[in-house]
Amino acid sequence: MKAVTLPRWLERSATPRYDNLYVVTVFALVLRIHGTAAAVRNAARHMRDKVRVEYRQRMANLAQTPSDDQVLRTANAIVQDGTDAMGILPGQPFEQRLQDAPRCHYKNMHLAGEPGARHWKCQHCENTKPINWRAAG
Repeated sequence: MKAVTLPRWLERSATPRYDNLYVVTVFALVLRIHGTAAAVRNAARHMRDKVRVEYRQRMANLAQTPSDDQVLRTANAIVQDGTDAMGILPGQPFEQRLQDAPRCHYKNMHLAGEPGARHWKCQHCENTKPINWRAAG
């Protein structure tokens, strides 16, 4: 049986490739800390060129998917499949913090502040809201 040789451009890459554990960890942190579809799209957009070649198109599609519900379900499925395959609490659903960002100037606000003192901040003005803005208002 003859071995298959890979092209040189595929063997030697100047940029490191993220493995599956890294991708699962990034999506788990994004879902747990931010919990918004915009944050998942941003993470997929930043990882698009650094994941393995066979997953690049999937990351690009995830970054461009217009439906927030579909983006969150896909990211949750990636995390759930990864944790089940690695034996990390198999069979238990991944608890994510689903939260829509408040809006100011008709655009989503961004998370700001240090861990433990996080808040929503408008990118156009000085308007801020607490993390649990629905319960506070």
